[in-house]
Formats: sequence, C-alpha cells, structure tokens
Amino acid sequence: MEIKRLKKENYDELISLLNLVFSKQNKCTMDFERELPNMCIKDDAHMRKHVGLFIDNRLVSVVGVYPLPTKVLDRKINFCTVGNVATHPDYEGRGYMNILLNRAMEIVKEEKYDICRLGGNRARYLRFGFELCGGNYSYYITPKNTKKSLLGDYGQNTSVTEILSNDENSLAFAREVYHQNKVSVLRNDNDVMYRVVTAWKNTPYLVTKNDEPIGYFALASDKKEVSEAYAINKESYLDTVVAISNYLNDGFSITLAQHDIDLIREINKCAEYMSIQIPSNFNVVSFERVVDAYIKLKASYTCLVPGSVAISIKDYGKIKIFANENDCGCVKFDGECDIELSKPDATRFIFGMHPSVTVTQPNLFAKANFPLPLSWNTQNRV
Repeated sequence: MEIKRLKKENYDELISLLNLVFSKQNKCTMDFERELPNMCIKDDAHMRKHVGLFIDNRLVSVVGVYPLPTKVLDRKINFCTVGNVATHPDYEGRGYMNILLNRAMEIVKEEKYDICRLGGNRARYLRFGFELCGGNYSYYITPKNTKKSLLGDYGQNTSVTEILSNDENSLAFAREVYHQNKVSVLRNDNDVMYRVVTAWKNTPYLVTKNDEPIGYFALASDKKEVSEAYAINKESYLDTVVAISNYLNDGFSITLAQHDIDLIREINKCAEYMSIQIPSNFNVVSFERVVDAYIKLKASYTCLVPGSVAISIKDYGKIKIFANENDCGCVKFDGECDIELSKPDATRFIFGMHPSVTVTQPNLFAKANFPLPLSWNTQNRV
C-alpha cells in the first residue's frame, strides 16, 4: 500500500475511478470532466490536490483537498473543500476511506486552512470534525410573482444571452460583479470564472438592460434552478430576477446568502414560497479567525446587541466573542467561560440554522446575535 499526492500522469485513472464510484452511488452516469471542469485539468498543480491510495501501483481510493481562498468583507479566510472521497468497489470495506480522510485532515492543518467543508453523510463525517450548519435562503418564483407583485416595474428593456467561453467581456464583467459581494471565493481569471459557472452542467447567461450589462446568472440543465445570480446593485438584481422569469416563462428557484439582507427584503415580498437549507458540512479549524470574520459580517448589515460570551470548546480551547459600540470580534481566551461545548455543538451554537437555544441555554448576547451568517454558494464546491 502506498499513499501519495497524484500527478498529471494519474489523471485518466482518477477520472475513471471517480466516474465509476459516483455513477454507482448516484445511480446515474457521471461525467466529472463536465461536472467539475475546474478540477479536471491535466497538470500537476490540479492533480496534487488529490491524495491517492495505491495497491500494486493501482489507484484504488482517493480524496481531494481543494483550496478555496475566500474574501469575507476585507478579510481573507482560507476555506477548502474536502471531497470526492471514493474507493473502488473491489476494495471497499478495508478502511481505506478512513486512512485517506485522516490524511486529508492532516493536510488541512499543515496548509493552515481556517475552515473546510464537504457534502455527504453527516454520521460518516462527524467523527472527522464536520458538522451541518449555516444556511442558504431558497426562493421559488413564478411568472405570476414577477408580473403581479412588487416586481412588476422591473425587467423592462432587459434581454438574456448565453455567455460563451470566448466571450471575454461578459466573463470579465461577471467576475467583477461577483467579487463585489461581501463574501466571494477568489476567481482568478476568465477561464476560472467560466469553469465555475459551468460546473454541474450549468449554463451562464448575461443580463442586459438598454443594451448595458447589469447582471448574470448560471442556470441548471433542467432550467428549474438558478445556481447563482449577481448584479451591479439591488435594482439590477430585481431586473435580473424578472429577466430570468421572462426568459424561462416558468417557475424557478433562486438562492440568497443570509447576509444578502437588502435582496432578501425584496424577494420575501414576492416569492411564491421559501425555505432555509443547510448548505454543507463544515469543520471550523480556527474558531477565532472564522468567528471574528463572520460576526463582523453580521455587524455590516445589522446592529449587534452589546456584550460577550466565553466558550470553552472541548479538544480545541477557549474563545471570547464580543460586541460593543466601537468593535466586535472573537479572540482566544484564558479566563472562566460561560459555557462548555463539544466542537460540533459549538459549531451549531454559533453557525447553526436554528436559534442558539436549540443547542444549549445561551446568555442574552448569544441569544440575540447567533447564529452568524455562514452561507455557501453551491457553485463553489471544488
């Protein structure tokens, strides 16, 4: 048995293994080169993000650790995705997945990631430090909602056109609009931008008004789900929503992050229905850095109740989260704590979809200010 980072010469074997395992698991034919084009690049830089387990020089199990450097307001947070955990069916039941996931978590610490995420079975990944938390707001919008509601004045003189891979101007515009958000994963160039918005077989579209670009969106292959949509301002976003409705002439779902308060206030008025969805399993590696960034994010759109809470997190340490008239944040702490929690409970207490009281009895500060607005754009999976 040999465990090592993959190289470009392992590309074909990796794609073959992933397609085999996930086609069986998902009960449909998978094509990773179309599903995850940003991962499927045949060079050492992209392949070394995977750790493979080899038996007799054959790749039989693999896991990926994919860096996703993220801007939260003006703070860089080192996100990563741990994913594409796959073992060949002939080698299942031998503990290879556990070996590779343990190695992946070592890499997470070695490369100093602040927080990592993955999709998958909660019970399986909880023992590796991952917990379900965060929230995305999903809205279902119909043509009646856009034509017979407060959106009736929007969408005039708009048009929708597909963004092609060689449309440099549209891709540059979309990148700029995307990076204006309070939370954004770095998309280095137009090639990366195109690969991200076409992941999961999505198609990107540009929205113009009076022949000027105002926004863009990525549409799933079934044309029922808008995977991401961004615009230059609130009014342009509402124009974009109506433009999508006019283009599809059918109902569709669209997702907003918890911190998109100005947009949420408008869409809440007209959507047919809404739901709150947990976006991922998260493993918070550095509570003080991540909590500090996200409490400042929350303070950017709402008033925090002044005060503090000190938490002792088992197998991690102590942190103090605070807010006052001049500042808010999270720091390491050496004093007496208000509560003691396990790492999964602390994650849900601070970032859970439900109120903090569903984890433990909070003080007034925690009850008023938690959960913090941890969301995740589903296109940024790898």
